[in-house]
Amino acid sequence: MGLNALLVACEGWWWATPGSLVPAQLLVAHAALCAWAAVAWTADQPVLRMAALVALATSISLKSPRIDALALGALLGALAAWRLTRLEGPRASSRPALPAHGMVGPLAALGLAALAAMASQLLFEGAPHIADSAAQWFHGRILAGGALAAPLPATPAAFAQQYVIADGQVQRWYSLYPPGHIAALALGWKLGAPWLVNPVLGGLAVVVFDRAARNHLGANGWAAGATLGLAVSPFVVYMSAEAMNHSSALAAACLLLYAGQRLHGEPLAGRWWLVAGAAGTWCGLTRPVTAVALSVPVLGSALWHGRHTPGAVRRALRALLPALCGLAILVTWHAGTTGDPWVSGYARFFATAGPPVAETGIRAVWTRLAQATDNAAAFNVWALGWPAPALGLAWLGARRAGATPFDRALGLSILSLAAVHAPYFYQDLCFGPRFWFEATPAALLLAVGGVRHLAEHARPGFGRWVLPAMLACAVATDCALAVTLYARPDWWGPWSSAAAGAVAGPGNTRTVVLVEDEAEWRAVAWRNDPWLRQGPVFARVRRGETWPTDQFAGWRIVRAGAPRQGLLW
Repeated sequence: MGLNALLVACEGWWWATPGSLVPAQLLVAHAALCAWAAVAWTADQPVLRMAALVALATSISLKSPRIDALALGALLGALAAWRLTRLEGPRASSRPALPAHGMVGPLAALGLAALAAMASQLLFEGAPHIADSAAQWFHGRILAGGALAAPLPATPAAFAQQYVIADGQVQRWYSLYPPGHIAALALGWKLGAPWLVNPVLGGLAVVVFDRAARNHLGANGWAAGATLGLAVSPFVVYMSAEAMNHSSALAAACLLLYAGQRLHGEPLAGRWWLVAGAAGTWCGLTRPVTAVALSVPVLGSALWHGRHTPGAVRRALRALLPALCGLAILVTWHAGTTGDPWVSGYARFFATAGPPVAETGIRAVWTRLAQATDNAAAFNVWALGWPAPALGLAWLGARRAGATPFDRALGLSILSLAAVHAPYFYQDLCFGPRFWFEATPAALLLAVGGVRHLAEHARPGFGRWVLPAMLACAVATDCALAVTLYARPDWWGPWSSAAAGAVAGPGNTRTVVLVEDEAEWRAVAWRNDPWLRQGPVFARVRRGETWPTDQFAGWRIVRAGAPRQGLLW
């Protein structure tokens, strides 16, 4: 155990300082220790051999850039999964050492919300640090001010932000995003705490997921393990601490899975079709492509499963009612932003920026395969924390003997989400592959099912302690990320909240801060009042420009220096 802990610490060091260690050798050594631990806990020798292969395959495929290593890892993983899914049982009755109390879900939700809120303040300074979230944060402030779009500034180039459209056709200023998450941020602005929106949404997702887990896995320790897994997942904790729209989409995805799970058992329950439609609509108003990728397999499977039940198809049409309401909201949103009810912000933005897809031709196939591999490897690491292979366990859960139609729908939803985002021109790794983020609940439900399948073919001790061990891996990864982020604040731009606050005091409300450096500008552009009425106002200028003196007559004009050195101007 001591050697294992040492290797984990070395891996964390390597993650924090790339190039300091040889990752392949380190990970293979760790895989060998994991396999040796399996010897002590597993009674079935074929299971032991396959578990060792899974550990080795995961280690090889996680961080090696060589395609032959990736292919070998995929082959070994496929062989291991095929062998494990053919096991018949159970041979042992095993329960995890976790409580099955109904308060696990609410307490886990409160824990996640508290952790994410702390991370938001202590690590992210209560501010967005990614262009997508900064644009929506800015638009949320516009919506909180009672408008769908702000008037276009007199000098748009001086206030340009990535993914914020300065639309000269209608003289409006707005982001390219649909209203789902922006509305939640607007509520946060109204309450004076927009940084709390994502942590609260993360807690809401855990509450709903707990209901789905208890219905699907039973009111037992396995369901509690799945709920706690979502609450301590490094991917979920840190995405819930930032400001991106994935938190809204995650809550909607959990509600969609819960409704889908109920509909697989009650195809005539019209109220659950309404809930499913509302969840899909909420997700569609937040991340439209994600909504389609999740809704089609989950609700399509429920509809197919109940196709022979009289009246089931007619009841399913109730899901269209929330969808029609969502369409009305979207049309109104487009009319208030782009000026055309049928033209979205995406269409207006990408008409000039070009479509967000990878290159065409034979090279595109290779690029998309490489992106999918990177995403799969990252999801394997960050969904549950190293060394628990989330996708391998999810595959086992979907393909095990006794898997339900809903299990297969969960697996299809993961594949669907991966497929629809494969053509994107880049794959953004933000504490994990963010385009796969909404697959985390489905993967955890399947992974816990896979772990239970393994536990039924091993000694009772294995099943009793495997879930606590997995949760410990996730918590350890959370802590490692927190230390790394706290030690490297420069990852998030040169302007800290403290530096910005120094120019936002009572005596500086009529101050214009002129910024020349591009990196510094990206860090402060979203801080502006959308109507440019309240200071400090940050403006992007070039040397020699005099328009700020004319446009902001009577205001104090200062020039930004290098805040990373402690100098404001």
